[in-house]
Amino acid sequence: MSLTRIKEAMPGWCCAWAIQSIWIGQAFEKSDNATMISETSKAWIQAGKLLAENPAAQVRCPEKGDGFLTVHDEAISGQPTRFERYLVCDVCGARNVMLMPA
Repeated sequence: MSLTRIKEAMPGWCCAWAIQSIWIGQAFEKSDNATMISETSKAWIQAGKLLAENPAAQVRCPEKGDGFLTVHDEAISGQPTRFERYLVCDVCGARNVMLMPA
């Protein structure tokens, strides 16, 4: 089927496909950068590991290091075997959430 026929049959899909193809192409062109994790992301992962084991631990904010993360746990409706652990900086408000086993 030609691209023109696809456009006529599914105009929204064609645009989404083109955008997705461009994005995928860019990801392959930048494959070295696409697989790298930022230092901030690494810091959040480390903070998550520490606070998963000990929610009372004093962990500096991964974003700016200007405060400490506070922990708040919330049950998930309909999932008795899991809960969400919210990590929030007490100074800048940076936040992240972890899915935890109950």
